[in-house]
Amino acid sequence: MITEMDKIQFKEFCGRVLDINNAKLGDEGFYQSLPLCIIDSVYSIGVKYEGTRHTVIKYCDYYGLQRIRFNRESIPLTEDQESIEHFIKKMESDGIAFFADTVFRNRQRTSSRDGILKADAVLCFAKVLKEYKVNYFQDIHRVVNNTEFEKDIRKIHGQSSGISLKYFFMLSGSENLIKPDRWIKKFIKDAIDKNASDEDAQMLLSGVCEKLKFNYPHLTPRLLDNVVWNYQRGKEERKKNKKNNKNKDCIIFNGATSKDSLNFLDGRERKITGRIVCPDDGRLEITINKNQDHGVPLVHGVRVAITVLIDGATYEAGMRITGQGIPWICPDLLDFQGQKVRLADVLRKSGFEKGQKVFLTEYKDKAFKIDHIKEESKMSWWEIILNRVNKGDVLDTPGRGMAGLKKGTFMMEDINTEIIYVHSGKSRIPLEKKCFDAIEKAFQENANLYLFVASLHDKPLAGSADELIRNVTGSDLARGNYICSILQYCGLVQYKMKGTKKAIVL
Repeated sequence: MITEMDKIQFKEFCGRVLDINNAKLGDEGFYQSLPLCIIDSVYSIGVKYEGTRHTVIKYCDYYGLQRIRFNRESIPLTEDQESIEHFIKKMESDGIAFFADTVFRNRQRTSSRDGILKADAVLCFAKVLKEYKVNYFQDIHRVVNNTEFEKDIRKIHGQSSGISLKYFFMLSGSENLIKPDRWIKKFIKDAIDKNASDEDAQMLLSGVCEKLKFNYPHLTPRLLDNVVWNYQRGKEERKKNKKNNKNKDCIIFNGATSKDSLNFLDGRERKITGRIVCPDDGRLEITINKNQDHGVPLVHGVRVAITVLIDGATYEAGMRITGQGIPWICPDLLDFQGQKVRLADVLRKSGFEKGQKVFLTEYKDKAFKIDHIKEESKMSWWEIILNRVNKGDVLDTPGRGMAGLKKGTFMMEDINTEIIYVHSGKSRIPLEKKCFDAIEKAFQENANLYLFVASLHDKPLAGSADELIRNVTGSDLARGNYICSILQYCGLVQYKMKGTKKAIVL
């Protein structure tokens, strides 16, 4: 039970730890169309938000749609929005599997046990909106405080808690609701030392918002939710970094090192991927994709010196990490003479542009060579896989027959440049790069090849991907079915029946 003393204590805690004066909503608060709000609200449950954001981006990129509105002071005109009706037609025309595999490129489910694809839940959500004649932001008033609408949404698999619905209303413009997820409740626990229900969380944030408005007139429950969420997630990330990194001191810049002094880690070339971004006019930075082992001990708020090699020249650079756990290379460099130069100038001189994906080849002593990433048609299958799968993705095993009967699910648990770990049942299964390389090589040698997908624990099936992988790796692990599933998910192979057996073919 929340007491008046709890409310006072919570207000004081918010005022003490939150930067409310500079609070502002993120891009997700200003989507161009309602379907994006559905995708975000459904996919964001139970996962890290970065993956959700990428799912929305992938959808917009696939159809060439505007993601964020230009004018954040007003909602877009209906003619500038994608309607719910049009969105439904696309999904029904191409199918759930196509959207999950090709458009969203995200096969997460509403639950690891008996859950439906989140893509399916997105379509169900959209259909309920259509039933209540909601097509655009301008129609949202039809379902606000509509108990029948809420009941129909909660009937969708995975939506019974109502958290997605509250978040959908927030994304579509409701200023008075919050999303009572784990970060919000953890913040409340830290503030008043009590576990809060969804209703408690809404009451506390709404109540403290009213009290704080005297000093912060712009504050709304939605904005306060955003500030609390970012604060708490950043706090947890910092705690994790402190635990994992013993060296928290900033390393002093001493100028660039010699190219000849760069040596591969353990004598092996190891690559990670990143993207060139433009935070404002004139500057370029390089963000490094999350969940990659870059080997640099990073702590939020601390700049760590690294060496970068660009087009044959070496520079001293700095690497930092955001509160969301995304590493990035800073926009200023020192050349071999110790003179300041801009990363933007060096990159553009070498033919790099903003938005471009890059490879960072990792050397010893926190040194990275930055290279152009090859076109996907020239990339190895392993490189394509690393670009397309994300930690937390849930995939299906091939199953039996083209219908995929008796298929199971597995989750991408950990991904790095040499190995992928998947979680299936109670097992953690390693899928090394050489497993995928072996399959790719086999198809390069014979484009008409077919490999059976079945994986048998005792003895590999003759002519199966599992048999090929065991022969190459010398391991008795039955894992060909996982390899086949990932290859099919990434669009590198397709399933086909060979007699009564299911196989992968080009």
